[in-house]
Amino acid sequence: MMRGLWSFCAIAVCCAATVGARAQAQQSEPASAIPWLTDSLQSPPELPGKTNTTFGLGIEPISVEPLRETGRDGLGILSPDLTGFPANLWPQMTPEEVAELIERTPYGGVPAVRSLFRQVLLAQTDTPSGGKADDYLLLARIDRLLKIGALSEAQALIELVGPDTSALFRRWFDIGLLTNNADLACTELETSPMLSPARSVQVFCLALGRDWDAAATSLALGEELGQIPPQEADLLGFFLDESLLEEIDPPPVSSPLTSLEFVIRESVGLPRPNTRLPIAFLHAELAEYVPLRFRVEASEQLVREGVLPAAVLFAAYREEKPAASGGVWERLAATQGMDQAATAEEISAALHKLDKEMRRSGLRMAAAEEFLLYLSELPADQFEPDVRDIAALYFLLAQAPEKAELWMSQTAPNPLKTALSVAAGRFDQGTEIEEVLSTTTPEARLSPFQEKLIAQRRTGEAILAAITLLARDDADQDDLLEALALLRATGQEQAAHKVAVQTLLLPLSPGNAN
Repeated sequence: MMRGLWSFCAIAVCCAATVGARAQAQQSEPASAIPWLTDSLQSPPELPGKTNTTFGLGIEPISVEPLRETGRDGLGILSPDLTGFPANLWPQMTPEEVAELIERTPYGGVPAVRSLFRQVLLAQTDTPSGGKADDYLLLARIDRLLKIGALSEAQALIELVGPDTSALFRRWFDIGLLTNNADLACTELETSPMLSPARSVQVFCLALGRDWDAAATSLALGEELGQIPPQEADLLGFFLDESLLEEIDPPPVSSPLTSLEFVIRESVGLPRPNTRLPIAFLHAELAEYVPLRFRVEASEQLVREGVLPAAVLFAAYREEKPAASGGVWERLAATQGMDQAATAEEISAALHKLDKEMRRSGLRMAAAEEFLLYLSELPADQFEPDVRDIAALYFLLAQAPEKAELWMSQTAPNPLKTALSVAAGRFDQGTEIEEVLSTTTPEARLSPFQEKLIAQRRTGEAILAAITLLARDDADQDDLLEALALLRATGQEQAAHKVAVQTLLLPLSPGNAN
């Protein structure tokens, strides 16, 4: 065990220092809390009315009041003016019921569907009534964002209210770990001891601040007192001194793997689990010191999930010349080929290659966003119909239908023509999609239950019902039409049009819904 490697002297010094036994009220959390969240910051529950008492040398017992507000479940970073949602998004529902509905709604479908779901999670709304636990819905929304890998959005939601409870801080600390910003959370701990971290987090923060002696001392005491499990102590020992890897076998990978363990294992080069990592862990691959291939692969997956701007991916594509052929290197070459093309002939060949690679890898939407301005500056009349139609498709995906109309050829395929008809609001191709988007009575296509949701103004439930139809792996044309009608009935006209256009032009992105 690692314990034998730490000196008796270090333990003795530790025992002469303060031994904390803080017990802070444990906040109720939604059942959707995901298992890989750093559980090391959780505190034992405290009975109501008890004080938090710290025993130590020269330290008086202190009483800690919870610094929490009530009614924060409706706070969000997107106002009703931005989302188009009514303020009373969840009538007749408690926070617990909304949290359960959010958890069971799948995350999938074309980018517009994923974007709409994230808007629901980030929306500013009236606080649902009847909840029994503070921040219950807020935590459920944050957990769902973490589960789908939307770390920046989750961080923005936490920082809107402030990481002022153990539950919120724990999630904020996880985000910091996975985005190489844990030093901010460690600094916060120094000034906010009421957040009561476990000993393992204290050791990590001390090591991060390069206070190696204090970290080693804290680790020795934590292991001696049973505050740090042996396997976690071994990992922290490797984190402090990688040479110990030559003396002891590394511990096996925990299941589930916490973000703290993941970051430590990565930092000392220990093997990863054979199972698929949570999508949020891929953010750790974006650090500059990670080899380009792994950074690109992580960026591609995060862009497909809709939780990373396309510009980040294309910056990586342009960082250096392809080191090999095949896989990600083909997409580097295709992107750089577009940048270097000068003549109409070169641009035509480069655009064909780019679209082939992006379509095959589920990144067509990202390419459309990245090359919108580039294509906008080209003269359409210098290109053949096949190239013009690729450009028109990109313009439609990038919400520039006026440009698409200038570029689209007379021989364009029907889905492209229908997508232009929808995007331009003409609805002149006579398809079922156009019919459901143009009718003045979209409710006619709804089921009795869906009609009831609309009649009772249960907008949030209706939007999530539409998302569920669109995000299913086995969604068909009837599901699409029903969902479009439901979105229109909730006032989400723009979202319905985006979903229709993208469904016509994009295959579903690879990977399963989260």
